[in-house]
Amino acid sequence: MTNADRPDMYAEEVFGKNFTASAEGLPEGKYTVEIYLAETYHHAAGKRVFSILAGQKVLAKDLDLFAEAGFSCEVVIRGEVFHQSDNINGPLALRFDAKHDFTKFNAIQILSDDEAIVACVKANELKRHLPVWATKIPDVKDPVIYTDTRLPVEQRVADLVRRMSLAEKVSQLRNSTQAIPRLGVPAYDYWNECLHGVARRRHRNRFSASHWNGRHVGYRDDALRC
Repeated sequence: MTNADRPDMYAEEVFGKNFTASAEGLPEGKYTVEIYLAETYHHAAGKRVFSILAGQKVLAKDLDLFAEAGFSCEVVIRGEVFHQSDNINGPLALRFDAKHDFTKFNAIQILSDDEAIVACVKANELKRHLPVWATKIPDVKDPVIYTDTRLPVEQRVADLVRRMSLAEKVSQLRNSTQAIPRLGVPAYDYWNECLHGVARRRHRNRFSASHWNGRHVGYRDDALRC
């Protein structure tokens, strides 16, 4: 995050087509809502567009994070809302509605009229906590060699992987992989940069057999070049 005063707000994100985030138990009064956001997936404007509402009040209409600030840059939406008691209209609720792709947030903070923080949620706090054994970092005494480009790739990969915790290894199995800063591994979205079938807008193919058959790998390559 290039311009965030509080980078801890952006460790994770909540995303979906449409969803509501609510804060229960707030007394009647005026509040300031702060929603912390950043575009960390798309690299062009128009790819993600969504709106944010608090009751009937529009906090952001057709918000495009990339158009607003660029890639991996902080955008904070602020708005004042008046909340009646939960018994009248229910909890203070923020509605996120997607227009293109998914809507999202990284963190939400609610301040009272005297600027005291009365509610705060960060997306990373909503993550399921892993057991200690899954996050234990292996104690590897040997010198680091995975950064040595003179060595064979297989040897370097083996050295890197054995330095990962089980949780870190699992995080690299998704197409949208997480960064591992302590090992110098950046976050990356592999999408379809691997050997698999593709299904997109009713056009699809399957190449599962080519995983195990060298001859079929060539068939797959010829088909995708056509």
